[in-house]
Order: sequence, then C-alpha cells, then structure tokens
Amino acid sequence: MAFKKKLKSIALASSLFLALSFTSCATSIVSNYRQGNVYKQLKQPKNKYAILVSAAFPDQDRLDKTLQDKALKAYEGIKELGFSDDNIYFLATRRGEGMEKTDELFTYHSFHKVCTELSAKMTEDDLLVFYFIGHGGIVGDSYVLLKNIDEDYEPKEPDNFFKLKTLKDELRRLKYGYAVTVIDACQSGHVAKALGKRNMVAISTTSNNQNSWISSEFSPYMIKALSGEKTADKNGDNKVSLEEAVYYAAEKDPKAKKNYGLKALFPKPQIHYEEVDPSQVFLKE
Repeated sequence: MAFKKKLKSIALASSLFLALSFTSCATSIVSNYRQGNVYKQLKQPKNKYAILVSAAFPDQDRLDKTLQDKALKAYEGIKELGFSDDNIYFLATRRGEGMEKTDELFTYHSFHKVCTELSAKMTEDDLLVFYFIGHGGIVGDSYVLLKNIDEDYEPKEPDNFFKLKTLKDELRRLKYGYAVTVIDACQSGHVAKALGKRNMVAISTTSNNQNSWISSEFSPYMIKALSGEKTADKNGDNKVSLEEAVYYAAEKDPKAKKNYGLKALFPKPQIHYEEVDPSQVFLKE
C-alpha cells in the first residue's frame, strides 16, 4: 500500500537526522491559539462519552505495538476519569490478541455507526471526548487518518484514508455541551486548527508540518495529569484543568520538551479553542 509506506516513512523520519535544524525555540513548549474573547459558562456534564481510536498498522510491527499500548493506556485512563464502559467506543485498525477491549475495526462504516448511535442519545448537557492515537499525514491536498481496510470486512471500504472532512462532518452530527478532541499523530496541527472552534477544544501533539515520535509519552502523561496529578496543578486550586494537563505532558514528554533546541525535528503540541476555555475544563469527576 502506497499510503502505508508513506505513513511509515513519516513516522520513522523523526528518528533520522536528515532535516535537523538547530534553531533555537524562544516560544513556549505549547502553542496556544485562542479565537475570540467570549467563553461559554461550563457546567458539570450530565453524561460523558468518549470515542477512542487506535490506528496502528494491522500487521503490527514493533513500532506500532508501541502505539497500540499507548491506546490501551488511554482507554484505562479515560475510565479512571469517570467514563463508564458503556459510554466509551473503542475502535482500532486491528483486533485480536491484546486488543480484546476494542469494540470494532476503525472504518468509515463503524465510525458512522458510532456517531449515529451517539446522535440519538447525546444532548447539550453532555461531554464528548474524541481521542485518536495512531498514524496521520497529508496525502494529496487532504489530511488523512489511517483506518482499517480489511478485504473480509463488510461493507467494503473504498480505501484506507479517513479524511479530516469526514471526521468534521461526523462530529457535527452530535449534540453536546462541549467537547475535547486529542489527535496524537504526525502533522496533527491541521486537525486541531480545523476542529478547535465553537464548543470544542482541540489538541494536537504536533504542528502542521511536524512528525510525531511513536515513542512519545505525551498521551500517557496528559491522562495522568487529568486524573489529578498534583504536580500538574500549576495554579494551586487542587484540580487539574485540560490546559494544565497539556502543559504538564509537554514538559514531561522527553520528545516534546526537546523542541526548545531542535525546533524542526521535535513536535510542538497545540491547543485550539474559541468558546470553551481549556483552563476551565476538568475531565475528572
């Protein structure tokens, strides 16, 4: 598959020093993009729903096993944040050994089915979290996420590209009070910029043109912080906001924090938002 080879080259490029740039980085370790100055008043959500996607390559080489393990940690972490099993939809590009907790393969049809089910049950009193851990990048003029293309899967899938536009269109079908999107993938700043509007806070582990590191620990650190890690509480209010968790993860992740000295090579997490202030979002009950 040409796309598979392209994404593998993207993932591995970050471990090669072909485009190394020793440009100093004077800005913060996280890029924070705010649109507008009027925030909506947030209230405790009535129900909390999560869609978690593990997008490692189906043949599972060593590097993608690392991605899979991070997704499984994210699943357990989301449960610790007070999301019930019935309200977590776990999709993956592969199932089988080690992935028994997943619900279905990640395809156009399965994602559409999940959003259809959620559109029938969610209300504006609810919270949605969409979390993607896997491969992504620019193909042609579109940002795409890796999904499963299984010859035995019915109905048939047209290709293994899951376009950003498709993700936006599906999420727009859902009603919620506010939402959080996290994209842990290469060049994921494209997704955060597109989704971080109105009542959704969008977080990416990289900028538009940066590759992520498969061995990055950003996601595990962020979920640890959201669960109440005391050292992540920067303002001393005895709770950890979404914004504090992102900064904590960036500071702790050995890959993200190195962007101070290697700006072009190491990823720079981003937060995009408009009506919802991430400093006022708390995911743990």
